[in-house]
Amino acid sequence: FATNTRGVSGGGESPSQVNDIRFITISSTGDTTDFGNLTSAATYMAACGNQTRGIFHLGKISSDKKNTLEYVTIASTGDAVDFGDLTQVRSNVGALSNPTRGVFTGGYTPTLVDTIDYVTISTLGNAQDFGDMTESIGTNSAQCASTTRGIIWGGYPAGTNIDYITIATLGNATEFTDGSWGSQASGQGASNSTRGLAMGGYSPSYTAEIRYIQMATLGNAVNFGDLTVNGGIGDGTASKVRAVAWGRYKSPGANDGTIDYVAIATQGNAVDFGDMNETRRNGGSTSTGHGGL
Repeated sequence: FATNTRGVSGGGESPSQVNDIRFITISSTGDTTDFGNLTSAATYMAACGNQTRGIFHLGKISSDKKNTLEYVTIASTGDAVDFGDLTQVRSNVGALSNPTRGVFTGGYTPTLVDTIDYVTISTLGNAQDFGDMTESIGTNSAQCASTTRGIIWGGYPAGTNIDYITIATLGNATEFTDGSWGSQASGQGASNSTRGLAMGGYSPSYTAEIRYIQMATLGNAVNFGDLTVNGGIGDGTASKVRAVAWGRYKSPGANDGTIDYVAIATQGNAVDFGDMNETRRNGGSTSTGHGGL
């Protein structure tokens, strides 16, 4: 899946809420292509998936928080279909996955929560309780995974811990490193099987900084480089080779449709990939070849 990995991104604000799903082939460059539609226009999205399915959480429809999950078959195109519901109505959730399980973390209900839910991706049905994070966080924290570990970092409030879970088990998250890794919040998460990235965010102003960790170890994040555009509360995903950051909110007060990419195994600044069909933020994305697969 390293060469033909497809990335999909759905929902967000542009500036009104949108329902369209877009896709790219991560090994190439270029603008997004239409995939289909969510059942409703939504924002504060989260997404995860495996080589077959992508699952979207429709975080907020109009002004109402939701627990709605929908899915698509990523190799094809077409509209999303109902999957089930999260255990709580909430927005600003994070998401990660391995080939079997999709995991949804944190969010607003309207207070910040430490909830972790999971689903079995190949089935349909409601999410079940997984455990709790070490802190209550929201605002689309950066999420990524290896085949065994899920990483939860950089949510709101800024300066929160990086947590990890063992995806195949159930239980509470464990601290990966504390807030001394930096106050970068609401970055765009992506990974290959070993290295996890948080791209952009705010700390306390919007930043272009990219940081990385080695997911099998414990410790603070390290500087990787910079995005081409500062901003946060966008979405990120990856192939085994590339991490992609697309659609974000930047200062002063504007959405941005830029898609950037980096080679995960190296360090350095991001390169322009292409553009979304419109400027947007708060979408949710996944791929058929990210680090959890």
